[in-house]
Amino acid sequence: MQVIQKFWLNFGYCSHYRMLFKSLVVLAAFIACAGAMPMAQEEIDAASIIGGHPSVIAGSLADDGETVLWKKCLNMSKLGEACVELFAVPQNLTVGFGIEIHNQTFLFPVVHGNETCLDDATLLKAVELIPQLAPFKKVIDGIIKVKGFIPGEVLSICLDLTNFDYDKSTQIVSGCADLDSNILCWKGKCVYKGDDDLGCFKKHI
Repeated sequence: MQVIQKFWLNFGYCSHYRMLFKSLVVLAAFIACAGAMPMAQEEIDAASIIGGHPSVIAGSLADDGETVLWKKCLNMSKLGEACVELFAVPQNLTVGFGIEIHNQTFLFPVVHGNETCLDDATLLKAVELIPQLAPFKKVIDGIIKVKGFIPGEVLSICLDLTNFDYDKSTQIVSGCADLDSNILCWKGKCVYKGDDDLGCFKKHI
């Protein structure tokens, strides 16, 4: 906690960020005090693979040589522009989704049902790699140390899909998407929070 307090004293962001950071420190302290029954902590593995790719790619999917079938961008306030992309690997008829923020692309796990969320390992990489989130890394690490996971109400990025269908016989993928995001939220304050309608797609691989 002394390290976090020292970090806080040297933290030079605007008042909104300072208030949010202080709230998250309080959250970490609360969780630590309430953790009388520690939860088992599994080792976080950053090697999530989709279509043969690591879960984080520098730059865009197009820069990485992937076939981007559909792309929708939105303004995530202090994080700037974010773009959700549907991509395909034609060699093995694999499709997947990624979100590009600050020139880093984070891949969603394989879709099961109607929702897919960035896993904790990928969220941690996002906190490390996105400059606006990096100052909160120690707080998130402290929460994980006690809880064993990142609470979704504090940090989560999920893609909600409706009428999602991928027909390998016709090689057509279709559906509609919403991006549901809680980016460092506590007591009503967030770096970003939104349920953004991304529209629909129907694409041939």
